[in-house]
Amino acid sequence: MQFVMFNLLLFCLPLLSISYLTLCYAESDAKPRTRTPKLLNSSDILRIKSLAFDTVLKLSPDREYLAYTVANPERKSISLPRTAGASSFLPTGALKNHYNSEIWVTHISTRESHILTSDVGGNWAPQWSPDGRYVAFYSDRTGTPQLWVWDRIENKQR
Repeated sequence: MQFVMFNLLLFCLPLLSISYLTLCYAESDAKPRTRTPKLLNSSDILRIKSLAFDTVLKLSPDREYLAYTVANPERKSISLPRTAGASSFLPTGALKNHYNSEIWVTHISTRESHILTSDVGGNWAPQWSPDGRYVAFYSDRTGTPQLWVWDRIENKQR
């Protein structure tokens, strides 16, 4: 029972953190939005993106941006064997739980989000530079895990 509660807390805590930060930094004169509820069908459910299981929310040093990892079931990935006792690693050397992940950055006050990663491979562990200009992260998009750096000002990666 404690294990289940711990996993539930581990899943909900990042979502609550994003909600809290959004509320703290949201403009007070924002107009409420009205939406018509929509029932989800099975294909909608399979396309739902969520925070990656082991994501850590990374607040930029200026506290204006948030970097995080999102699990996207629609990403292109290699097929994984479903055998008992299979390795925890992909053939690229990355952990299996990163095989369909993306790195996103969100401006907290405007809520504008930007995806940093391409549509192939796994991406994980975003980290801000001390000056807040760069986000470093790992990606196996080329076939082997490598360190990538995104320049926030120039919107370029290397």
